[in-house]
Amino acid sequence: TLIEDKRCPDKELETKEQNKIINLVFNSLSDLQKNIIISAYGFDEEKPLSVDKLSKKFNLSKQNVVNTIKTSLETMRRSSSKLKNLTLD
Repeated sequence: TLIEDKRCPDKELETKEQNKIINLVFNSLSDLQKNIIISAYGFDEEKPLSVDKLSKKFNLSKQNVVNTIKTSLETMRRSSSKLKNLTLD
């Protein structure tokens, strides 16, 4: 019997484009910022870490961790806005 391929080429392309944009946004961060964001939100398939655990893991003060997360998210927002503007042009 012939099995129909149920994958939608448009969805696959959309997913690839989204992954490309996510990688570009993440590449706007320093390695430390990237690692903190990944650990803080559990993007490494682990449980998200608290500020206390992040400060211990990266040997930073809690305030420094909070500031790093805040500036990282701002950087990511700016970077994604620039990419959106490029794709809309």
